[in-house]
Amino acid sequence: MNGLMGGSESADIVDVEGFTPQRDNEKFSRFDMVGAGYFSTVGIPIMVGREIGVQDTASAPHVCVINEAFAKLFFAGRNPIGSHVTEKFGDKKNVMEVVGVSRNVRDHNLRSDVPPRFYVATDQGMDGPSPWAIFEVRTSDDEQRMVGAVRKAIFGVNQDLPIEDVRSLRESLDRTNAQPHMIANLCVIFGTVALLLAAMGLYGVLFYNVARRTNEIGIRMALGAGRGRVVRLILREVGVMMLIGLALGMVLTGVATRFIASRLYGLSPLDPLTIFSAAGILCFVAVISSCFPALRAATVNPTKALRYE
Repeated sequence: MNGLMGGSESADIVDVEGFTPQRDNEKFSRFDMVGAGYFSTVGIPIMVGREIGVQDTASAPHVCVINEAFAKLFFAGRNPIGSHVTEKFGDKKNVMEVVGVSRNVRDHNLRSDVPPRFYVATDQGMDGPSPWAIFEVRTSDDEQRMVGAVRKAIFGVNQDLPIEDVRSLRESLDRTNAQPHMIANLCVIFGTVALLLAAMGLYGVLFYNVARRTNEIGIRMALGAGRGRVVRLILREVGVMMLIGLALGMVLTGVATRFIASRLYGLSPLDPLTIFSAAGILCFVAVISSCFPALRAATVNPTKALRYE
């Protein structure tokens, strides 16, 4: 009823046979109304039992398929097959027998944890058969050609049936992720600006530090310090600052992991590749920013530097 990544959700109060809720969040569950062959069509594995089939008509005993999260919360190790789940809304009830357990899937949201969910046969809803439907079509053929074939099949049943929208799963994903994509792009822009500002700030601090220590550098060179040694002196100071900055960054990253994890999908907040890449970029910028002040220090004329105030 809601469709894969359709942007809508449904939930109702549930009464699960053999389960006594202890908290308010244990009284509700998400649900979807699906047709025969839905799970095999979209590729959701059935772990135990069977999926909803053509035999689950309006006149047949009402059944449902639950996901692993539902089974874990409401059955806690008990075999759910054959047990009954009662869906409630106001004075209406829908008593269903559990006939299957499906694998947890992110079919509505990519970032949050998979919530408990049960799937009801389209013709066995609390208010009877649904007056509208979303068709999920799996094809290896050209999408546009398949759209035409599906339209023809629908109009072959009833030419007055309205078709409101046709889109691919990729387009649905793009719509669902439109806001996260925008936020990610803004983060890239602001991060780049912050990186440039940090590089300019580091360059300014080092340049000022070299200018302030011109007299000291002149004395070192007059006593025999070569240009290479002066460059290493400046870069060593940059290295100390980088190590301190990286240590602070690692600590702050560890503190912020819980918030970061809620904004990511398919990536750990402590992903080594990401962390080392970010640290490498920052170190590279710091080294580049320090090269010019270091080279300026190496070209100091010792005679003029000794008279520098």
